[in-house]
Amino acid sequence: MFRAQSTFEELGAVRDDLLATIESGLPAEGERPTVASVIFMQGTFYPARTDTAGFSNAHIRPLGADDAFAGDDVTFETSYDYEQLLEVDPDVILHRYGIDSHYDVGEIRETIADDPAGAELSAVENDRVYAGAHPVQGPLMNLFQLEMTAKQLYPEQFGEWPGYTYGEPYPEIPAEDQLFDRQRVADAVGE
Repeated sequence: MFRAQSTFEELGAVRDDLLATIESGLPAEGERPTVASVIFMQGTFYPARTDTAGFSNAHIRPLGADDAFAGDDVTFETSYDYEQLLEVDPDVILHRYGIDSHYDVGEIRETIADDPAGAELSAVENDRVYAGAHPVQGPLMNLFQLEMTAKQLYPEQFGEWPGYTYGEPYPEIPAEDQLFDRQRVADAVGE
């Protein structure tokens, strides 16, 4: 449509290389965390499956983490209170739309930790509640979100995620800690 076949092919090659890097660094399946992808509003967690097909999970599905809600019948109408989420007790909580949105995940993390049941969540106890990816993503955003989520889920393998502060720009990743070549991407899109 935009006559950008070469751009598309080069971005695809960058993504393929990124996926190969991630795949080669993943821990064994039994050593991967359970992940809850949620939106938290007014004391309620709205879950989303991470192991389903489609672009909304293109940043997490390749990481092979265990979906905390895999055993549940999760729909757009599903909600959990603190106690129900504690029964699932995910290792990591990714707050959907946490990057560059109206959700202040730092504030949400504090709210969850202030609740007696929320404070007992493994993700809260281990400081693994993160501003998660935006599920509506194109090819450029997907590269950054794959890298971000790999660092959030597997810091020992891919380096620590530097964190994201609500309202601030996307964090800088030092060149030596980047999982894909930014210059190659810039060259592909003509920057």
